[in-house]
Amino acid sequence: MRILMAVCMVFLMSLHAQAGPLPAAPHIVVAGGSEVKAVPDTLSMSLQIIEVGRDAEQARAEVEKRARKLIETAKGLGIKAGDINSAALSVTPKYNWKNNQQIYTGTEVSRSVALTLRDLSKYDALIQAVLKSNVVRINSTQLSSSKDKEIQAEALQKAVADAKIQAQLLVAGLPQQVGDVYAINATSRPMQAAPAMYRMAAQVNDSAFEPGTLSYSKSVQVVFYLISR
Repeated sequence: MRILMAVCMVFLMSLHAQAGPLPAAPHIVVAGGSEVKAVPDTLSMSLQIIEVGRDAEQARAEVEKRARKLIETAKGLGIKAGDINSAALSVTPKYNWKNNQQIYTGTEVSRSVALTLRDLSKYDALIQAVLKSNVVRINSTQLSSSKDKEIQAEALQKAVADAKIQAQLLVAGLPQQVGDVYAINATSRPMQAAPAMYRMAAQVNDSAFEPGTLSYSKSVQVVFYLISR
């Protein structure tokens, strides 16, 4: 029994610390949480086109040609200019050491291209364009939702509602009831994306890409006044 009381006291002290200063009047501190899932509809992709050669100008021309091909194809898929970002060229001489001497081996020319695809039904076509453009590296991909703000708000509202339910459960059967809110504090965990899934396409025109789901989590700590029934 003493162990249980000690655990409860530690838990309440933790909540009090997160909730901040507490009122002198009778009150209760509770935590609420929620999780809202959504299907992503947007894909952000960062790519890098690289060419290494002893002739820096030829390497630059090759990178530019491949970057133009990729960007033209992306526009053909309906990706707007505002969703295409092509960074400046990076030129880096490459050397190897031999007998304590630097030996020039060529020049690396690279260009980063960032694309935002807002129609995931065109994902396979975009990947084909990436492969045909001889993109050397896919730096990152991230799935998201165009309704991010609305989903975040929904998760927050549900967390607050959950906190009120927890408070009402705690005081059930007591001479007090839950009153107005004295203070509220909200926290959120980073959005988590379930891994995208790939499957064997049943037909040539079928997409083998399935984007999975996004998970939005919100937590709140709420201080309610307690009032007589």
